[in-house]
Amino acid sequence: MKVLIGCPTSFHKEYCLKEYSEAVKALNYDVLLVDNSPNDDYFNKIKKLNLNVIKGPYFGGALDRIINSRNILREYVLEKNYDYLFSLEQ
Repeated sequence: MKVLIGCPTSFHKEYCLKEYSEAVKALNYDVLLVDNSPNDDYFNKIKKLNLNVIKGPYFGGALDRIINSRNILREYVLEKNYDYLFSLEQ
């Protein structure tokens, strides 16, 4: 069974990034975050923690950012033939 743990994220969640990183790594599944922050600062912090991350587009509204990021995760799961996407929010 192939499972991806995925989550949209942005710089708003930086306060818990370290703890989140440690927790998802302990689950021993593939992890992918989609950063929808307005610049690359948070993306680079995620990379430094050795988490897989994709840079998604920034939209002015939070709902648009979340919808787009979830669609990126869905497409990734389908492309890579995962059986499940487990959305584990930050």
